[in-house]
Amino acid sequence: MAATPPRAPTPSSDDRGATSSSSTSKDEAAAFVDVEKASALFTLPPLPAAPTPEHFRDIAFLGPITLHRLAVLFWIVGTGVLFFFLQEWIWPDFENRNTRGWPGLPYLGVIWLVSLPTSVATLFGSLWFRYNTRLDRVPRTAHPVAFRIVSRGTNRQCLLETVKRCQDEMRRTPLFPYLIEIVTDGNVFDAPPDPDVIQLKVPIDYTTPNGTLFKARALHYACEHSVVPAHTWLVHLDEETQPTSSGIKGIADMIAHCERVGDLTAIGQGSILYNRAFHTHPFLTLADMRRTGDDFGQFFLQHRLGVTLFGLHGAYIVCRQDAEAAIGFDLGPAGSITEDAWWVLLAMKHGYRTRWVDGYLEEQSTQSLMDLLKQRRRWYYGLSKVITQCPVPFRYRAIMFFTTSTWLIIPLLLPLQLALLVVMFVLQQGAPLWIRILTNFIVSIAMLVYLSGLVANMVEHRMRWWKMPFWTAAMLIVLPLCMGIEVVSVVMAFFAPCSEGGKGFHVVQKSAHMEEEEEEDEEAAMKDQAVEEQAVEVQSVEDKV
Repeated sequence: MAATPPRAPTPSSDDRGATSSSSTSKDEAAAFVDVEKASALFTLPPLPAAPTPEHFRDIAFLGPITLHRLAVLFWIVGTGVLFFFLQEWIWPDFENRNTRGWPGLPYLGVIWLVSLPTSVATLFGSLWFRYNTRLDRVPRTAHPVAFRIVSRGTNRQCLLETVKRCQDEMRRTPLFPYLIEIVTDGNVFDAPPDPDVIQLKVPIDYTTPNGTLFKARALHYACEHSVVPAHTWLVHLDEETQPTSSGIKGIADMIAHCERVGDLTAIGQGSILYNRAFHTHPFLTLADMRRTGDDFGQFFLQHRLGVTLFGLHGAYIVCRQDAEAAIGFDLGPAGSITEDAWWVLLAMKHGYRTRWVDGYLEEQSTQSLMDLLKQRRRWYYGLSKVITQCPVPFRYRAIMFFTTSTWLIIPLLLPLQLALLVVMFVLQQGAPLWIRILTNFIVSIAMLVYLSGLVANMVEHRMRWWKMPFWTAAMLIVLPLCMGIEVVSVVMAFFAPCSEGGKGFHVVQKSAHMEEEEEEDEEAAMKDQAVEEQAVEVQSVEDKV
């Protein structure tokens, strides 16, 4: 029996376009989708003889007391005490020195405290977070799920690996009927002829009423033309985002709960790992540990509260097809840079709520420093558009406005703060105790985010225990470099931003041989197009004859 469609308010024309007015011919759309095939494509593999059990992640001692929470508290207290004694050793009698400079100089450090609210939110989220130890007990659900993979289609090998990983993980953990829907641009990529795979090819001349670009354009096309049933739950994946057994169990658990309580407009999101390139790209992998750590802190907090305060990942979004289509992705050029954050604010405006999804999905870190810088630049620039131009009341983006502003400001203040410390040391000036304590707390939280993300990635990577101390030490050593990258990215966002017309909108490379593969795929696409044009000419001649 089909589930009841979600009761979502119909969005107004100011934040989505009419889906019937897009410039795509009926014949063209029909050529890209096999309706009969799609309607029968949901696959439910048989239960394996030996299901994949989840490994050890946490220990619960007494009720809410867990090993993870104790480790967070130990880190904050321990590093705070350590920093205090280091400062006493470097600056003996810190506050009672004879000052030779301006007495107000130490109070300039108050500027650094602008990030204190974000640090407090991260601490609350980290202490609230708790691993789900009951994932192995999640039962099967009859509600269908579609893995929606959006890609330009040029990185063929990466896309095929993701499809295969989805199939393999579903065979190991078959908790719901599934299909894989691939959304690509034009005829660049042809999906494998597997019975559980369908493909939407976005026509080259497809436009939306609001002129949406990039990934949002493809997502809006999927909202309009996908043959996935309305009651299907979607799991959004990028071309390199791959599921794990824990993620599948968490998704099944969320869907069963939402269907049971009637929360059919819920938007779920969980944590993403970046552990596939520890040895091939160690520094770039360590730089991404912050992203997993933020999932345990700020993102977990907002999803447990049910409101978007800090943003949304573009992958590992779980929502129903009809709920997503009710909003659509016709966001316009400004909303196309970081379409995920823009879209979720519109959803909040129309009464949707977010929730946390247990388990992990995996992604791949960038493979070059320039890719990393351009990726961060796009985030900064896109979020600046979200907080200033997204057509929702300011109360929906107020906290995101503050956190994004501090995210943009703090990297620029970091060099000034270091210069201030040098000047204070030369002039033998100390800072008040309360400024020292709060500053130490902020630095401890920043380190916690990286290290908690590192620990999770090492554990899920099944890294041998004797290697973990070496990677932890490496993380502490490269932390200043990681923060320096953030500084450079912000400068790039200010002085060489992405344009809404596409200049500077950079899609990172996720394969070591991607450039060669792109050239091969483009050549193959050109050959296919030439063959099609030749066939049309031959048919035209035959018709005339």
